[in-house]
Amino acid sequence: MKISVIATVKNEGTVIRPLFDSLKKQTRQPDEIVICDGGSSDNTVEVMNEYRQYLPLKIIIAPGSNISQGRNKAIKHAAGPIITSTDAGVVLSSDWVAELVRPIEEDGAQVVSGWFEPSPQTYFEFVLGATVLPTLEEIDPEKFLPSSRSVAFTKSAWQAVGGYPEWLDYSEDLIFDLALRRNYGSFARLLGRYVRDLRIMSLEEAVRKITHNAANILGIKDRGLIKEGMCADITVFDPNIVDAVGDYAEPRRYPKGIHYVIVNGKFAVDRGEHTGVLAGRFLRHEV
Repeated sequence: MKISVIATVKNEGTVIRPLFDSLKKQTRQPDEIVICDGGSSDNTVEVMNEYRQYLPLKIIIAPGSNISQGRNKAIKHAAGPIITSTDAGVVLSSDWVAELVRPIEEDGAQVVSGWFEPSPQTYFEFVLGATVLPTLEEIDPEKFLPSSRSVAFTKSAWQAVGGYPEWLDYSEDLIFDLALRRNYGSFARLLGRYVRDLRIMSLEEAVRKITHNAANILGIKDRGLIKEGMCADITVFDPNIVDAVGDYAEPRRYPKGIHYVIVNGKFAVDRGEHTGVLAGRFLRHEV
């Protein structure tokens, strides 16, 4: 299977060379490296172009993109079904690609959590790393949420959770990780916790982000709106009680507060109960 390495950058000219040098040394070379530049004003793009002769680089220029938007754009343009994500400033071990994708290729995993350690250059960086970053011995695999500095997932898993949350400029990894781990309730969690409980955004804005916006990001033209000519994909929920109930032990528990789900005009959920009807179909997005 083809492997795509993705990253998003902005004004990383002084730190991106070590990343590219470590990609050149991979024992398992990726089929492509897709970088989305969010509007660099330094020499980042020039440095990336220098490495085109050594690496299968695909560079996307998208001024104004935040981190989530940049990652989504890079993944959308990626040709491979396996996505590996990292960041500028990271130095990858030589077997990073090989080891990260192995559980996907051999065991059928959908998400593989990588690991990273600080490489402090100053005393302040040493203290900061020791204070805020856990050691490998302190990690509980059942609760670990990876950083996008080192993670692999299938493109289908990314599509299933609607990509990275573009409404967040920071801490986007957290929402994306939770969505991947709890993909039976990620949207219900957004509507319950972040809209109703924390009031981070309005209900109308949240619905737009997980329907019309998500369809636009994935290049799906006939979904995301309720109007004539669109596919009949409709969810009826109670905003007062909707929430995800899955946890790490049982992530595949259906959310509460979802009364009806209509997929392609057929009831998949009727009065809160799954009907067993499988009316969905494979969707292709337009690049």
